[in-house]
Amino acid sequence: MKRCKWCNEKNPLYVKYHDEEWGVLRTDDEYLYEMLILESFQAGLSWECVLNKRECFREAFDDFDIDKISNYGDTKIAELSQNPKIIRNKLKIKATITNSKVFKDIVNEHGTFYDYLCTFTNGEIFQEADLTHSPLSDKISEDLIKRGMKFCGTVIIYSYLQAVGIINSHEKDCFMNDRIEKSKVIDFFNEKALQWDSIAVDCSDKINRIMNTANISAGDVILDVACGTGILVPFYLERDVNEILGTDISDEMIKLAQEKFADNRNVSFIRADAEETSFPRKYNHAIVFDALPHFGNPIMLIKNLSKALLPKGRLTVAHSMGAKQLDELHKKAAPSVSRHLIPAQDLCEIMSKHFNVDTVISEDDFYMVSGTIK
Repeated sequence: MKRCKWCNEKNPLYVKYHDEEWGVLRTDDEYLYEMLILESFQAGLSWECVLNKRECFREAFDDFDIDKISNYGDTKIAELSQNPKIIRNKLKIKATITNSKVFKDIVNEHGTFYDYLCTFTNGEIFQEADLTHSPLSDKISEDLIKRGMKFCGTVIIYSYLQAVGIINSHEKDCFMNDRIEKSKVIDFFNEKALQWDSIAVDCSDKINRIMNTANISAGDVILDVACGTGILVPFYLERDVNEILGTDISDEMIKLAQEKFADNRNVSFIRADAEETSFPRKYNHAIVFDALPHFGNPIMLIKNLSKALLPKGRLTVAHSMGAKQLDELHKKAAPSVSRHLIPAQDLCEIMSKHFNVDTVISEDDFYMVSGTIK
């Protein structure tokens, strides 16, 4: 599995950061604040150096509590300046206190720090590589400096925008390069919802093959991920499963699914983002069928689904087409909301961090990777 060349694959922290954070859009103030602090300490140093000390920074800086940091005085500054576990640059430590106050002022003015950033970006995500600064980082840096922030030059701010996902700079060959905006995925499938059942191709044999291989059986509790209008539900019910929760990011898909199965008490649906949602209970099986290329971060998806499974629970990712077929279809029908289907062996590698993978099938017209929770 190819990653950006800068990612030191011998450093597990660096790999985890590359795969799960860098270039992934974040809009919450807590994360945006933490990354701004860390980026300011990077000035003149390598990001890997800062990342290796991240948890030490967290401990030293009161879990990045902005209210506490804003009120640090000389005693705390002296303590931090003597702490060998962090970067002991007194100017940067003092700048962190100043920057925290400015950050709070910006939030008070704009509502959130992301809303402030959007006054420069208009909510746009930028795809660019091999740059160290840009007109965008120039403008944001200039404004932050005018407001009193320190260690926030255009190079630092550009790096910050890459880190929080406003700029996607994953290299062309990196598996994280394919950028998907969730809002576009939601809009696409909302628009398609009413015609979804009529355009769905009958692939009953392949669905039964998936369920036989995954051993879906009576009494199971199922998490149907990216369920659409509930295409798989009749197949589960034929196997006398005990309970089904279908989840999809599209409001319209969920609405139709709820209408179709309103009379079945064992079937329920929620609108949810499976990369982030904490599910209401744990399940024997989680199945992602004909949906993987529409997820922006498959690593976060797999990690989150691993938390939703019971001991010995099984995750199955499957497609009724082979990778080449599917990529060609998406290139024509859904290019802006689809990424290339991850090769089955690469998906096996991703899943192996959380699952004992026992099924890897990659055929011209069928794809399936499945395993039980570790």
